[in-house]
Amino acid sequence: MTVKIRRWLAGVLLLSVLVSMSSVANCDAGVTIVAANIKSETLDLKYPQLNGLRFVVIEKAINHNISEAINSFRKEADGQPDMKLWSSYKVLLNRNDLVSILMAKMSYVKRAAHPNTIETGFNFDIKTGKILRLEDLFRAENAWEDRLDAIMRQKIKELEDNDRVRLFGPYKGVRAASPQEFYLTDDWLVLFYQRYEYTAYVFGRFDLAISWEEITDLLTPEMAGRILGICQSDE
Repeated sequence: MTVKIRRWLAGVLLLSVLVSMSSVANCDAGVTIVAANIKSETLDLKYPQLNGLRFVVIEKAINHNISEAINSFRKEADGQPDMKLWSSYKVLLNRNDLVSILMAKMSYVKRAAHPNTIETGFNFDIKTGKILRLEDLFRAENAWEDRLDAIMRQKIKELEDNDRVRLFGPYKGVRAASPQEFYLTDDWLVLFYQRYEYTAYVFGRFDLAISWEEITDLLTPEMAGRILGICQSDE
């Protein structure tokens, strides 16, 4: 093989790699999420709003869903001058047209022992504007609930055996919670339960995390590709 041919092949290979990287980068790009805030003497409500989506109707639908949750929470303080409300959020996944946000809503009444905290997972498919339910991640024909139940019960046993948590009572399983609260990260699917649901307040939110590698075979092909970062170019 001549030097010219080798150089030509190397150039073709480099071009292919750059095209591939560009395709993935375009597909992986997250959406813009900005912070909104409602603030007064008794309120400090921080919440996310999506901005600059390709389809305005989807952007409005998602933002309306989040705003409605905040407005509903805000009404809890109506007529209660001794109650203070605040909220915060974390964006835990934002790529491949999937957004997962964990929002904490906290209320405190004067002379109470501690604030009351409720957390909510907002999981959106940016392509459709749909709020994702847990079952939307999995193949309908798979016994995914039984598999998750078994994994979660084993994780709870390990936590209890190592004195890392103590449950008030037996775990009721994934199917018992409707709708099941969860959030997504790059590496984990996390099912979570509110304070006092299974554990004392001091333990905080009760999280049960499972790696995507443990359940890849249960995911729908589309979700597997998007969650694991395998994405096809639109071109």
